[in-house]
Amino acid sequence: MSVKMKDFEPDTESRKNILGRRDIYYKGLDTALTNMNHWVEEHSVEVVSVETVALPNIHSEAEEGTSDTELPASHYTLWYQFIRLWYR
Repeated sequence: MSVKMKDFEPDTESRKNILGRRDIYYKGLDTALTNMNHWVEEHSVEVVSVETVALPNIHSEAEEGTSDTELPASHYTLWYQFIRLWYR
């Protein structure tokens, strides 16, 4: 059986900022862990490894999220944490 991976990002919420616009805010990393645990239980997979990953700019418009292989960093860089599950 081959090894696969799945990423779990923290939950988000939409809130109004000081200018009245809606912004996305990321909740704690514990929400990603809770979601991962539920997913593992639902899918009855064999866990090979779990890691916390931090990558820059994964939510920028030009990026492809956690699976993007090239994530440039500049003077204005936001780093995002998520949990990566390796499983069979």
